[in-house]
Amino acid sequence: MLAWLALAAAFASAAGPFTIDPPPGWTQVQEPAPAPLLLRLRGPDSSSFLLTRAPDLPLNNRAAVRSYLVQVVAGFDRQAADDYGPPGPLMTARYDNGLTLLYVECAKPGHKKLVLGAVDFGGSLALGTLVSSVPETLMPSLFGALKAPYGPAAGAGSPISADGQLEVSLPQGARTRALTAAERKQGFVLAVEGLGSEVMILKILDDDPAPSKDQPQLVRQTVLAFPGVDPKTLSPIGLIETLPGPDFIYASAAVRDPSGPERFMAGYMPWGYWGYSILAKGAKPVELSRAVFGALALGPSALPKVVASTPPIPVSRPFRWRSRAGVLAAAALALLTVLAFLFSRRGRATPAP
Repeated sequence: MLAWLALAAAFASAAGPFTIDPPPGWTQVQEPAPAPLLLRLRGPDSSSFLLTRAPDLPLNNRAAVRSYLVQVVAGFDRQAADDYGPPGPLMTARYDNGLTLLYVECAKPGHKKLVLGAVDFGGSLALGTLVSSVPETLMPSLFGALKAPYGPAAGAGSPISADGQLEVSLPQGARTRALTAAERKQGFVLAVEGLGSEVMILKILDDDPAPSKDQPQLVRQTVLAFPGVDPKTLSPIGLIETLPGPDFIYASAAVRDPSGPERFMAGYMPWGYWGYSILAKGAKPVELSRAVFGALALGPSALPKVVASTPPIPVSRPFRWRSRAGVLAAAALALLTVLAFLFSRRGRATPAP
């Protein structure tokens, strides 16, 4: 089995240092193992739990994920001379530690069940394998007990999102806030407080994502749906260009709040195969968002080629001088404009008597 998993992960993406406090009756195997193996546990009655490196799977494409898992099962059957039969449908499980598991289950009469799944934990991808007579009862205590390979430290100067994809900047006086278990389960990966506001970043893994052209309208609808928002104050769609490439669009509106004037902002940023929804509220949510995303960098789990291939959102972009050549071209354009204006005035001049 390990031989096939090593083969399956030959062109794997980097994965973080997964750790776990083994549940009762389980022990971690510390003996040397193939490089793709990240974690190995032995359990009662010859049960086992493995984590190995996984390729860069498009997790929002369920058909592609299931196809990959089916190939791994077929390879396992060939290597072990077993036949688990065709895997069941692709299922999804989410745990309080923020881990998402897309998995299939295989059963063979008279044998233990096999659960094989693509693990998305903090943006680090892995292949999880559980062999047990009762995998359903063990999955929460194993997958749900894994510890995140990355995560923001409260108050860090350049915090990293919990999925390891984003490294953000903090303006003076701002700090990160620890996410609650419920927020992690919902998919939030970072919370930043500052400038009298709070920005929260939600990772979106959608089976049927909305087209990029619909995102501006969805952002507006999100703002208008927030309780207490004054629709007459809805702003036009704004844009924050990030250094890695994907652009962050947003809209905001005033909120009727007894504590004082506030605004609510909703935004969206595509990122590789998925996207991030950004929600912010307070005295200066747009200013805080611009500060946080203005110097955005790739986190340790980000794959530059995947991020660079992110399709742009079709919105108008501000014109910016990005190079000396651009400045010279603009100067030449301005000079031509002035010359054209002077030429037109000369052409309309009345001849002297």
